[in-house]
Amino acid sequence: MSTANLLPKTAVFPLLCSRPGGSGVKTRNTAISCKPGGALPKRSTRFLGNNEGGSDTSRFDHPVRFSENDVDVPSQPQQTPVTTIALIGKDGAGKTRLVAELTRLQSSDDGNGASASLCLGQPSADQLTREEDSSHFNTTLHNHLYSVECPTHRLQLVDCPGHIERLPQVDMALRVADGAVFVVGMTPGVDESAERVWQRLRGSGKPACMFISQVDKGGMNDFQSCVESVREQFDVQPVVLQYPYYDADGNLAGIVDVLNKRLCVGEQGCLSSKTIPEDAVESSNMMFRRAVEALAEGEVDEGIMEAYLDEVTPSQEALHAAVKKASLQGSVIPILCGSSAKGMGADALDEFVASRMSTPNDDLANLAQWVTNGADGDVERVVPDPEGSFAGYVFGTHWDRYAGKCCDVLVLRGKLTSGQKLVQSETNSKFSTQKLMRWSGVGKLEPVEGGVAYPGEFVVLSHCNDVQVNHTLSDPNSPVVVESVHFEKPRCTYKLDLGNSNSPSDDEKILGALHKIIEEDPSVRLVRNEETNEFLLSGMGSLHMEVIKERIKEDFGAEICLSTPHIAYHETPTKPVTAEGRHKKQSGGHGQFGVVNIKMEPLERNAGVQFVSTIKGGVIPKTLISSVERGVREALKTGPMGQFPVVDVKVTLFDGKTHSVDSGDAAFYQAGILAIRWALARCKPSLLEPTMMVKIDVPETDVGTISKDLARRRGQVLAVNPNGHMSIIEGLVPLSTMLTYSDDLQQMTAGLGYFTMELETYQEVPPNQVKAALAEKAQVSS
Repeated sequence: MSTANLLPKTAVFPLLCSRPGGSGVKTRNTAISCKPGGALPKRSTRFLGNNEGGSDTSRFDHPVRFSENDVDVPSQPQQTPVTTIALIGKDGAGKTRLVAELTRLQSSDDGNGASASLCLGQPSADQLTREEDSSHFNTTLHNHLYSVECPTHRLQLVDCPGHIERLPQVDMALRVADGAVFVVGMTPGVDESAERVWQRLRGSGKPACMFISQVDKGGMNDFQSCVESVREQFDVQPVVLQYPYYDADGNLAGIVDVLNKRLCVGEQGCLSSKTIPEDAVESSNMMFRRAVEALAEGEVDEGIMEAYLDEVTPSQEALHAAVKKASLQGSVIPILCGSSAKGMGADALDEFVASRMSTPNDDLANLAQWVTNGADGDVERVVPDPEGSFAGYVFGTHWDRYAGKCCDVLVLRGKLTSGQKLVQSETNSKFSTQKLMRWSGVGKLEPVEGGVAYPGEFVVLSHCNDVQVNHTLSDPNSPVVVESVHFEKPRCTYKLDLGNSNSPSDDEKILGALHKIIEEDPSVRLVRNEETNEFLLSGMGSLHMEVIKERIKEDFGAEICLSTPHIAYHETPTKPVTAEGRHKKQSGGHGQFGVVNIKMEPLERNAGVQFVSTIKGGVIPKTLISSVERGVREALKTGPMGQFPVVDVKVTLFDGKTHSVDSGDAAFYQAGILAIRWALARCKPSLLEPTMMVKIDVPETDVGTISKDLARRRGQVLAVNPNGHMSIIEGLVPLSTMLTYSDDLQQMTAGLGYFTMELETYQEVPPNQVKAALAEKAQVSS
């Protein structure tokens, strides 16, 4: 099979494997067994060159150029069933450790657990676990993608951050996932910090199960307390499908399968299933009855309810079907458990999500939702037909020193192949794909087997310079636009100090790095405030900003300096004033002459600047009135108090004088300026400050503390609305008191507070605060 259409001759990609003197590369992957009944066999990968048995040089530290004849791909690629799961939960719950266990269901391509890849890559789950333990951040900061080849399906994993400032990453992961595994540490269980992530899960409508991790650190009482905290904190009915079994010494001895009434025992790679011991039969029967009762109360299946009411034990098939239906509907939350230290729980979790959380025969509306097709605005659902026209959703971008800008794409419909022509539907920008890659189980990029990707699969495309996150790629002959994910507005803003470096090229490097980061993370914003003449860098919080600073330093070799931004105050008149502006200039030849009479009066808040002319009888020609208005508006840009813009003012031009020879645009422009300056000096101006509408979501126990703090910030509480175990406080607060609120709120609520704010209005600065505001302006000007 020729690969002329699959691989551009000039593309830069890694050499997966080769032999000295060999002209071709062939690979064969053998699926592994994930059954709990025995040790996990090694995945077999054979590398063939011109002769069998040659040396293996499959690992390279640099990319290698190769031609289209270097790779022999299968002539008839087959679609593998795909299940995509987002692992979510609060920080420290054990998500990354669970991902590491799931990736071990597939052995790596070589003995060192690493694959060749582009320079672009991400840490393996094992590496992330070690880095989190040693990093000063001590948390997952970005979504990490992994692909695990299992006997009957491919398991695509998204390891999500759990910090409150990284919730936009969770939203994106839930968008492209079939379902979610909500990971909870057995101790201390569920608290308010986990509820933030739970709210995002419920808002997505995706099916989910809960995995209680680290069951080796505690006892049965801790497990039951954790289950009860799930019920109380999330207001959901848990169905325990697995629970830990401890020996007489209190050590974890196995995991009990409640529905199948079996005990899983053993260590990593040597798991087996056996009959439940006699001392655990009573607790197993109790858990079984509770599971049936929960399924019945959840009104998942009429047959289960009738069996429960008739005190008849439902069949295994009915129970498993009811659990699947409950998972997809979200009426109850199935609970599984495991221990990364013991290597228990990952295989059963894989079986559960593949058989009871995936919907391979349904359309991808849960992923793509609604799309707009064509200029007429017709709305349709994207059905994952491999034979349909291609449609894909871009949910991530990355930069590689060799491949340029790369993007993560979820295939929604049709097939994607190398060399295929695509259009970016939002911008109508066209390009052709190059080599198709995907993230492996060790966090490295590897070629897509067969060079074809099917609906539900993640692929990585290179050289996508014009492609953005949230965009849609589609067939040029059948473009569609997928509904995009809404990213919240940033809550933390700093001034980006430029011009402090020794070289202007450093500033260019910083701006270029920020441009790339903003393309990768839409929750980062960089704008220029025209009033204060400052670059403002915004993110979701102080941790987010620290991540950006470290990223720029490590990846781009530049350091950025952030400081507190200055407030864009306004000025406004408090009383009406009548003024005359007279401009007269004679310097030989034609001179300049213009006289205008204006009335300046205050308006209500947020009215802006209004200019009205009541000139009658041609006292001032209409051609010159526009020049007066330009001069008026120019003069109002700088007020008398602190050179701030003057707003909420009405200027009426009611009279003037002209000269038959010397009156012109320049003269009346200057006359307008002089009239305004004279009026501003006598209108008793006041200083206005931006006032924000804030919505603060905090635990109900912290409402009093937050309300008192808002009063200290000269804020006004408008409403307190209950929201489950949380409360949302709405109020108006001056922006000048909210510049460090992101950090302050985290300290007052132990990291559980969450807020948004938008400009609502401008209000007058209290007299005792005016001096400080003007002093700040004077310091900036100096």
